[in-house]
Amino acid sequence: MANLKNFDLNLLQVFEAIYDTRNTRAASDLLRVTQPAVSHALRRLRDQFGDELFVFHQRSMQPTEAAHRMIGPVREVLRLVRFDILGSAPFDPTTAKREFRVAMADIGEMVMAGPIMKRFAAEAPGCVLHWLPVPAQATEYDQLDLLVTSEIDASLVGDYMQQRLYTHDMVGLVAKGHPVAAKPVLDTLRQHPVIVLARSSSVREQVMSCLREAGIPRYHNMVSGRSLTFLTVLEGIDAFAVAPKAVAQMAIKIGNLAVFDLPVAVPELEILQFWHRSHNGDSSSIWLRGLFASVLQNNDPTRTMS
Repeated sequence: MANLKNFDLNLLQVFEAIYDTRNTRAASDLLRVTQPAVSHALRRLRDQFGDELFVFHQRSMQPTEAAHRMIGPVREVLRLVRFDILGSAPFDPTTAKREFRVAMADIGEMVMAGPIMKRFAAEAPGCVLHWLPVPAQATEYDQLDLLVTSEIDASLVGDYMQQRLYTHDMVGLVAKGHPVAAKPVLDTLRQHPVIVLARSSSVREQVMSCLREAGIPRYHNMVSGRSLTFLTVLEGIDAFAVAPKAVAQMAIKIGNLAVFDLPVAVPELEILQFWHRSHNGDSSSIWLRGLFASVLQNNDPTRTMS
């Protein structure tokens, strides 16, 4: 157990940053310190609390059970220091009249808007939340309060901060009556090409790399990141798709499609929220991203969808 007399409160900021980013390099960027400084702080945290706190697994730093238990109290301590002690003007959502702008993909809005709006309306009755599509131009990003996605434009990484919300499964999707629907095993999948449905080109390539290693060919005639329009196309071609679970759940409601678990291990999607560095200390921005985190962090909303 840590001794408060010798404890450095700055370590809590490092803990929070690693928890949110799952990566020491990303945490160092977030805190504007060197990566060795973050690694040194992590060693001190481990010594202080007698726990590994974060272990490297599947290319990211995964929190231990102790870290999961600590994150709530750590955030509360940091909130008290930032607002009550250091004196930043707090944002009072109960009396505020404020409009917020949040961007995400169409499917993301479908699964997140319900739980978010329930809390937003209850906590900030005089405020308005605008749900917008992800901007086509990087110059439009600075008009947003939050961007919720799996990846941000590489040219903007230095200007934006991020927080991990949850991981999201990728599943198989195919037209009913297709041979893959009847027998979604690896031997069958190898006989038909695949389309990876994801907005991010890097996510598509990561998933496709796993599928290639399993001997599954790419469908070369089409690349798509538009979730809803793609569903009708899939009904008429000899291919199956690998898609986010949220897309698959919507697909079976509006199309003649079947969903199946993949017999190949592919990376999960990491859903993140991004905000511009200039908003980082703004109390209304802190409240908004805190609301998103409290509703969504480690809580994939598709798990409660039928």
